[in-house]
Amino acid sequence: MNNINKIPTVRPLKGAAELAGIAKYALRQWVLNGKVRYVKAGNKILVIMDSLIEFLTIGEVTRKEIENETKIRKVQ
Repeated sequence: MNNINKIPTVRPLKGAAELAGIAKYALRQWVLNGKVRYVKAGNKILVIMDSLIEFLTIGEVTRKEIENETKIRKVQ
């Protein structure tokens, strides 16, 4: 099976929070602030688990950190 057709694993907010061992409130804030991706199904929030795992392992990357990593400085 191609990775192109991979269906992401999703969990309800409460289940994702319990599985990750974090507070449901904290996860809800991350979702609402755009730090963790999700899908809405009716009035339910389904957390995309790959996004949550990535956020928990890497953390929040700021634009400034990205710019600092990609800067090329002139060698004298």
